[in-house]
Amino acid sequence: MNRSNAHFYDGGGGGFGDFGGGGASDFGLDDEDFNVGERKQDKAWKQDVATLLGLFGAGLLLVCLLLRFVVLGDLSAAEWVHMKSPTSLENVKEIGAVLQRYGDAHFGRLVLGHAAAYLFLQTFAVPGTLFLNLLGGALFGMGLGLPLCILLTGVGSCCCYQLYSRLGARPLLHLAPQKLAAFRAVVEKGSRQGNMTQNLLFSFIFPFSPHWMMKAGAGILRIPLRSFAPAVTLGLVPYNVMSCKAGLILATLADKGEIWDTTSTVFLVLVALGGFFAPKIKAFTLAKLAARRGGGGLGGLAYSKKDAMDLM
Repeated sequence: MNRSNAHFYDGGGGGFGDFGGGGASDFGLDDEDFNVGERKQDKAWKQDVATLLGLFGAGLLLVCLLLRFVVLGDLSAAEWVHMKSPTSLENVKEIGAVLQRYGDAHFGRLVLGHAAAYLFLQTFAVPGTLFLNLLGGALFGMGLGLPLCILLTGVGSCCCYQLYSRLGARPLLHLAPQKLAAFRAVVEKGSRQGNMTQNLLFSFIFPFSPHWMMKAGAGILRIPLRSFAPAVTLGLVPYNVMSCKAGLILATLADKGEIWDTTSTVFLVLVALGGFFAPKIKAFTLAKLAARRGGGGLGGLAYSKKDAMDLM
């Protein structure tokens, strides 16, 4: 891999290129970048990890100071007892009960604090946005909470994209090369089919996809932001809708399983699979039609069987 990160999207014809040329992968990484021996010799990944940890620590400190002294500065000592880290459903219920009362007089502050915490978690791909979605629904309702969470998901994911495009390649190549290689294979397939945005969209809809790897990997593989941004924002809309809606009944939720029931999960799986296989079915159908016509025109267009199969 060119350690100067000189790979870039060429901006023309839907293709990718690399600055130096000479056999580089279309998506910013060469096959040799996944070589274990080379990674062991490359100690620079530790510098990138240290930089990421430093940025994470600075961001966490800023968010904590903002929440403590600006957003929640008027909370009483009795109310602070219930302000715990939102790492469990019970903690979120306690926080929600306190903030619902607090929000009557400090609504704007809550929106600011919610946005700051949400963007921090999304930027560094930290788990926990589920609980912030629950709080968004509980504190702001669906009218404001849902659009806010959708917007923050898109903006925060783009921040994650930019962060890992600059500092994430070497750490992930060293620590999770198999996962990054698997995601690259999915991206390359979508590029060959000519529907990268659609493939990414349904990958995010699929409820069992590793979203953190997809967000970080998109920046590392130089996927165009114009494809990534709408795919992640729209693809995670079902997740945001269900979790924000559950926030409306936060006080009565007994388990996180009530947010994602079996019916909802199966529905999203079917939608995602349908999105993946629709282009294949279309290409197969066009190939059959082209074969019957002897490879002639279809609807006034020269569309051969080979052209159709290349989409698959």
